[in-house]
Amino acid sequence: MKETNRINLKMDIEKNIFEVNATKDLSTLELINILGLVMSEYNMVLMTQDDMESVDFLVGDKGAIIDRILEIGPIDIDLVEYKVNTFGTANHYVYEIDEQEGMSILDVACILSILGSYMGDTMLDAFAMDDRLKSLDKQEAIQEIGNLRKTMEINMHLMQIYGMIGCTYKDERIADEYYIDRIVDKVAITLEVAQDMLDNLESDMDDEDMLDIDRERYDLVEDMGKNKGKHSHHHHDGCCGHDHSEGHHHDGYCGHKHRN
Repeated sequence: MKETNRINLKMDIEKNIFEVNATKDLSTLELINILGLVMSEYNMVLMTQDDMESVDFLVGDKGAIIDRILEIGPIDIDLVEYKVNTFGTANHYVYEIDEQEGMSILDVACILSILGSYMGDTMLDAFAMDDRLKSLDKQEAIQEIGNLRKTMEINMHLMQIYGMIGCTYKDERIADEYYIDRIVDKVAITLEVAQDMLDNLESDMDDEDMLDIDRERYDLVEDMGKNKGKHSHHHHDGCCGHDHSEGHHHDGYCGHKHRN
């Protein structure tokens, strides 16, 4: 395989540093997709290893994830893209995080979770500040913000399903007496979780808490416009003041739901 891109991930929550830099230019949505693929694959690895304690941790309290990252300290890791040889027929890529001494798969999953959430919020913030929304009335503008959020949620769910399929495909295949049983079990888990995600997608998108965040995002941008030139604002984390240390956690960026 040939290395085709290297994405450097830097994060220092205490200093409010969230940086994602690639050697080959990628859009914010492309970066979110890649983080989601790897995050979902790691989540699936934990699930198929019956480490449900770690899976529950990833979809649980956001503050606990933040605390774990704070214990690690400043983050500086590379996510590498490799192009698979298809003899010039297709463009197939795989992604992996460079191995870090003393860092576990759960640590990396937590890092990807927070970065993905931060980038998603930042993308929505930028859209909310777009001049094209200013010509719309409040309800129409909020609806457009919600439409983008829903599109991103659908996209993220599909990327996570891709990641789970990739994990199942790349899993070790030892041809012993339990070979068929293992393959059947892992495919069954993949299908069950994917179906569960699709079943919950519509209700997740229309969750009242998320609709409230759409309204808050619009109100914050409107307030910034009214106060422009009067005084400066310091916003913690996201462009519009979203605090990534406690609030605004949703499954789309931080791991898929699962059945017990």
